[in-house]
Amino acid sequence: MKTSIGQTAIDSQPAKGPFEYMKAKEAADYYRVSLRHFARLKARGMVPFVMLSPGCIRFRKSDLDRLMSRMTVRK
Repeated sequence: MKTSIGQTAIDSQPAKGPFEYMKAKEAADYYRVSLRHFARLKARGMVPFVMLSPGCIRFRKSDLDRLMSRMTVRK
C-alpha cells in the first residue's frame, strides 16, 4: 500500500510468529488481565520488554509465553 507521498505504509497488524511484538494493552489482553495488573507485573520486573524509545515499549510474544510457563503451578 502506498501513501500519498509515495512511501510504503506499514501494515497495522502485528507480525505473526515467535517474534511478534505487542503493545501493553495487547499483551494484557493476551494474558487476559487488566492493563493495570499488567503494568504492575512490568513495574515489578516480572515482564521482559523491549524499549524502542522512552515512550515506545513492546513485549515479545515468546517472552510472554516463557513467563507464563514459568508461572504455571504444578502439583
